[in-house]
Amino acid sequence: MIFLLSFFHVVDSLYDIRHVDTLAIVRAESLLGEMLGKEGIPQDEVLWRFSFMCYKRAKKMKDKKERIKLYEQGMEYAKKAMEINPRNPEAHFFYAVNMGRMGKEKGVLRSLFMVDDLKREAETVLSLDSLHVGARLLLASIYYELPGFAGGSVDKAIEYYKDALRIDPNYTKAYIGLAKCYMKKKKKELAKEVLERCLSVEKPTHPADFYLEDRPEALKLLEEL
Repeated sequence: MIFLLSFFHVVDSLYDIRHVDTLAIVRAESLLGEMLGKEGIPQDEVLWRFSFMCYKRAKKMKDKKERIKLYEQGMEYAKKAMEINPRNPEAHFFYAVNMGRMGKEKGVLRSLFMVDDLKREAETVLSLDSLHVGARLLLASIYYELPGFAGGSVDKAIEYYKDALRIDPNYTKAYIGLAKCYMKKKKKELAKEVLERCLSVEKPTHPADFYLEDRPEALKLLEEL
């Protein structure tokens, strides 16, 4: 058990240093590949991490078809993880995340085709892990993007982002989402304050996400205010 905890910690840590080591994610995937199908290794833990990496790789792809392909692959990995262990919150979470991204690419999210499924998976995650920040961000993004007639609510999105930051004030992506909500409501001063708080975080929960994604986006949004 100690070995497994150490192994998965190493894999997760490699992902979080990819901003200073461009080959870190390659090594992480290689380590996971060695554990795929190996007896005595909890395969749900291996599979949801592959789902997570599909999601992150897809975001970088310029070709829409390639993005969709990776999101679908991510859903398959997560689905298999859920079949092995229905109570794994990360499996449900990354199934929903990949599904949501795929839906946006195909345009079906706008037609409300999978909104109920996304909400259901996010609520399942929270029932399994009441402090899950990612599930709150997923729900926030749904309410932010949906039109009002379909149940969208910027105010609800704001509450989910605030709740996420109460749980983890170092989760920088939540600041970005919250700032966008304030910008949508024309509350520029509040948006500016939130973005400055994002940039002042000294120990981000996910360092690579902060330096590669959240910090540049925060700076860009500040310029737009």
